[in-house]
Amino acid sequence: MTCTLRLILTRHAHSALNAPSDHERPLSDEGRAQALDLGARLAGWPRAWRPQVILLSPALRTRETLAQLQGAWPQLADAEVRESGALYLGAPDAWLAALAALAPLAPLAALAPLAQARTVLCVGHNPGLSDLAGALAGDHQSLSVAEAVGLVLRAEGAQEGAQEGAREGAREGARAGGAWGGAAGGRWRVAGRACGRAEG
Repeated sequence: MTCTLRLILTRHAHSALNAPSDHERPLSDEGRAQALDLGARLAGWPRAWRPQVILLSPALRTRETLAQLQGAWPQLADAEVRESGALYLGAPDAWLAALAALAPLAPLAALAPLAQARTVLCVGHNPGLSDLAGALAGDHQSLSVAEAVGLVLRAEGAQEGAQEGAREGAREGARAGGAWGGAAGGRWRVAGRACGRAEG
């Protein structure tokens, strides 16, 4: 049976520097505009990219980024939000562990398709999210503020995913409405990118 898992890896929008701690940095006015624009762009992606689960760093700037995304993409209200302190500035292993906790996986490193969640939105920080995207896609990935990359894995059952997951992929559609494709043979591929643009 063919299973498909989609990840939307999203870096928080531009944040202010004047805060008591890094954890408490809010979005700047520019960042709020960026995140709202990004949400509108993601809302235009094909329906299959509508998340069932959102994995979220607890930092103020990621929470506020998600709130702006939800304002422009109302369907996000239907997704379950899972916040974890391990995702604050989390390395790729922290994100993999959070994904593994969503449903039984065999094995963890392969990220075999999830049984319950087919599309997962991850909102966090660099360098962890860029490193995760690069490791899964098999090439260098760098996420700017308020940028999202969509990764897709299509595999014939968990064992194929275990053998082929996290291998070199190929870029496909760079924008919503472009060329969207699956990752045949269990390989992750970059299937789309979107970046919020601040107004003014």
